[in-house]
Amino acid sequence: MTEFDQGDVSVAATDIFFANGGEDPWRWATKQFSDEAHGQISVVSDCNDCGHCAELYTPTDADPEELTQTRLMVADWVDDLLARSAAKKQSKKQATPEPPV
Repeated sequence: MTEFDQGDVSVAATDIFFANGGEDPWRWATKQFSDEAHGQISVVSDCNDCGHCAELYTPTDADPEELTQTRLMVADWVDDLLARSAAKKQSKKQATPEPPV
């Protein structure tokens, strides 16, 4: 659920990474600031040629450093999310007793 009010975006969800390009016209339709209490990270790659979905393009040696750093942040965030999910799954598995044989 999103709620637009006076140019702000409130998102009632957790574990979201908002990656935006500084030249992306859609940038203003998403979170501009992180809300770590809700697991929402927002990063703007404010560099030349950092438009819509720039962080999803194939990396090149000519990419701006800021874009490279955003990609690394996204990769680290995904790794952390997957690790937390695996740990949660393992914890549930260990808490569930084995059925009698």
